[in-house]
Amino acid sequence: MSYSEKFKEWENRIAVFQQSGKSMRKWCREQEIPYERMKYWKNRIKERAALTECECVSEVPVSWAQVPSTLAIDDLQSGRADGNIYIHIRDIAVEVPKGFDAGTLREVLAAVQKPW
Repeated sequence: MSYSEKFKEWENRIAVFQQSGKSMRKWCREQEIPYERMKYWKNRIKERAALTECECVSEVPVSWAQVPSTLAIDDLQSGRADGNIYIHIRDIAVEVPKGFDAGTLREVLAAVQKPW
């Protein structure tokens, strides 16, 4: 079974659970489904829903701004005069080298913007 088929199966299963009005532990016990597995899939489905909502934002027209490249003396001395771009999002730092692949950068930025 492919991941997308499994995902759809769990989406349906969770919809049935939610309509039952029972606690997740009780419903899982009655259906003989491991509680931890149910919790795992419920979280995966919730994450995908949140990501889908975030992707709607990307429909807004994008405008680009020129970023001036200025290097401080400290950057030159520490070897950071390599022309790379450094992106900081929350606690994550991404270094983008010269000649980067734009598709890979999009994937990395999408991954670090996911709710944890």
